[in-house]
Amino acid sequence: MTSPEPESMRLENRYYVPLKIDLCDWKQVKPLFDDLLDREIRSSADLEQLILDMSGLNGALEEEHARIQLATSINTADEAARNRFKRFQETIISHAGPRSNNLERKILDNPHLKDLNLDRYGQFIKLLKNQQRLFTDSNVPLAIEDAQLGETYSSIVGGMVAEFEGKTRNMTQIAQFLKETERDLREKAWHTMRKCRMAERDRIDDIYSRMVEMRHRMAENAGYPNFRDFRHLQYSRFDYAPEDCIRFHETIEKHVTPVWLDRIERRRQKLGIEKLRPWDMNVDPEGNQPLRPFKTTGELIETTAAVLDRIHVRLGDHLRLLDRYGNLDLATRANKMPVGFNMPMSETGVSFIFMNATGTHYDFMVLLHESGHAIETRSCAHNPVHAYRNTPQEWGECASQSMELLGLDHLDILYEDPETRRRCKIEKWEELLFSLVSTARNDAFQHWIYENPGHSPRQRHDRWMELLRRFPSGADSTGYEDSLEIAWQSIPHLFIVPFYYIEYGIAQIAALQVFKRAREEGQPAVKRWLDAMKLGYSRSIPELYRAAGLTFRFHGQLAEGLIRYAVNEIERIESE
Repeated sequence: MTSPEPESMRLENRYYVPLKIDLCDWKQVKPLFDDLLDREIRSSADLEQLILDMSGLNGALEEEHARIQLATSINTADEAARNRFKRFQETIISHAGPRSNNLERKILDNPHLKDLNLDRYGQFIKLLKNQQRLFTDSNVPLAIEDAQLGETYSSIVGGMVAEFEGKTRNMTQIAQFLKETERDLREKAWHTMRKCRMAERDRIDDIYSRMVEMRHRMAENAGYPNFRDFRHLQYSRFDYAPEDCIRFHETIEKHVTPVWLDRIERRRQKLGIEKLRPWDMNVDPEGNQPLRPFKTTGELIETTAAVLDRIHVRLGDHLRLLDRYGNLDLATRANKMPVGFNMPMSETGVSFIFMNATGTHYDFMVLLHESGHAIETRSCAHNPVHAYRNTPQEWGECASQSMELLGLDHLDILYEDPETRRRCKIEKWEELLFSLVSTARNDAFQHWIYENPGHSPRQRHDRWMELLRRFPSGADSTGYEDSLEIAWQSIPHLFIVPFYYIEYGIAQIAALQVFKRAREEGQPAVKRWLDAMKLGYSRSIPELYRAAGLTFRFHGQLAEGLIRYAVNEIERIESE
C-alpha cells in the first residue's frame, strides 16, 4: 500500500543499521546488538555515540514491527500477516528484549554517564532507569503471548459481518444506520450488531480472562502487587499517580455526569419519545438526516487538509505528504479492524493513518484527530534519540483532541449552511462531555479489573454495570442487560493497550486550554502549541505542557473551570 518514495526516505534516515538487512532475521540482527554490547566506552563522546547507534537500531526494529502489525489490522483475515506478526514476536522481540535491557544497563552503569549533558540526556536517563526497574526476563514470553491474544481479539472483531439491508456489512457499516431518522431501521441495525457481539461474548471473555491472569503474573514478576501499578510505570507516568486518576473519576462524576444527563433529557424531549433506547443515541435530535460531506476518500483528504491549513499555515501539507506516500488507509471494508489510529514510522519520520470511513461527518472528525497525531509525530521525528520520538500519550492525545476543537471554527469549508455548522458544533461539544464520562468509566473499570485479578467473568460484568450507573450513557437498555454488561468488549484498548484510556480525559482538559487560548490570543497561541511538539519526549509532561502555554492538571479547580467553559460554549452556540 506504499509507494517507493517512503521506503527511500526510510533508508535515507537510517543510521547504524545496514541498508540491506532483513530485520525479521535474527541472524542478521544479532550482530548489531553484539557490536553495541561489546563496544568499549572510553569517554562521554563514546557513550553518546553508543546511545545514538542504539537509537538507530531501535528505530529500525520499531518501524519493522509497526509495518508488520499494521498488516494484521488492514486485513484481519490475512493468515500470512498474522504469522509474520507471530514470527517477529517470537524470533526478534523475544531475543531483542533481554539484549536491549543489557544495553541499557551498560549505559547506566558507565562511569562517563555523569559527564553527559543533562539538559539533553536527563530525560533519556530517567526513562532508561524506569525501564531497568521494570524489566525481567520472565516477562518476555508473557508479553509475547499477551500480544498474540490481542491479535486473536482483533481478528474476531474485525471479522464480524452480517447481512443487513440486502448487503453483507461489517460493524462499522451497520453502525452508520444508527444515525438514520427512521427509528425502526435504527433498532434493526442495533439488534443486528447485538447478535454478532453476543455470538462472540464467551470467546472474548475467555481471551480477556487469560490476559488479566497473564498481566497479573507480569506485575508480580517485576515485584509489583498488581498490574495497575506496574503498567502505570511501564507507561512512564512519572508526573501523576493512580490516585490522580481516581480524583479525575470523582471530578467527572460530580461536574460532568449531571450536565451530560441534562443533555440526554433534552435529546429525549426533542425526539418526542418516552424513553431513549440504545438505538436513539446517535440520530440527530432535530430530525435531520445524517451529514455526508464527501463521497470519496480523496474529497475527505482534500477537505481535511484545507481545514488544517486554516488552523495554521500549510499545516495540511502533513496530510498531503501521507497521501502522496500511500500512508492513508481510510475507507472501511470487510475484515478490516474497526478502529482508527495513527501508526508512527520511526525511521521514515512520518505516520500511517488507519480508519474506517463511510462518508459521514464523523469521518472528517476522525481524520482531523489522527492528523493531529501525525503532525506531532512528524514534528519530533528529527530527534536522533529514539526515546524522544516516542512521545507520551498524555501529550500526543492533546495534539489530536485539540485539532478537533480548533477545526470547529472552519466548518464553512465543508458546509455553506450556518445552521449545519451550528449543528456540528453542538454535536462535537456534547461528544466531548460524553467522552469525559466514558473515559472515567473505562479507566475506573480497569482499576477494578487489575486490583481484583482473581475475579470471575460474572463479577466483571456486574462491576461494569455498577460503573454504568455511576457514569451512565443515558440510554434505557431494559431487556437487553445481557448485551449491556459486555459493552466493554467492544473497546479495543482494554485488550491491545491496557490502561491506555485516561490519556483521553487528560487530553480533553488540555484541548480545552488550547482552544480557549487560541480564541483569546489567536495564531501566536496555536504556533506556541505546535512549536512545543518539536520537543518530543525530551522533556517531562508538565514541561511539554508549559512549553505549549498549558497547565498539566486534569482534576480539581482547573478541570472544573474548563468543564464550565465547555458547557458555556454549548449554550452560546445554541443561543446564536
